[in-house]
Amino acid sequence: MKEELTLGSKLKHYRVVAKLSQQEVADKLGVDRVTYSKYENNKTVPPFDLMVRFSKLMNVDISAFASKQESITALNLSDQDMMVKIDSLKNIEDVKAECHKLIKQGTALRQEIANLEKDMLKIIRDLR
Repeated sequence: MKEELTLGSKLKHYRVVAKLSQQEVADKLGVDRVTYSKYENNKTVPPFDLMVRFSKLMNVDISAFASKQESITALNLSDQDMMVKIDSLKNIEDVKAECHKLIKQGTALRQEIANLEKDMLKIIRDLR
């Protein structure tokens, strides 16, 4: 059975495929090269937000870094962090719904203004 790659090995693999140096990746992610090197060498686990930025930089789905042994917790998310993120997603949905509601209201208001402008023009024409 083939041995599964570590998180650090995966980071290095995608960096090498992209033909980037550790320094270039570190600069793009906003971290020190030594810190990034520790991620590749499995000395420390990168925070989840950095993994998200790395996956976007490499144009790779974040799930590529998960494995049977590496749960989301291994990507530095505690249960409480997960609940906060889930709650924020719920809040995002609420904000999204509110935005849609405001857009509809704005559309209705623009239509009402357009109708008032037509009425005003008609009144002005009638006064002449």
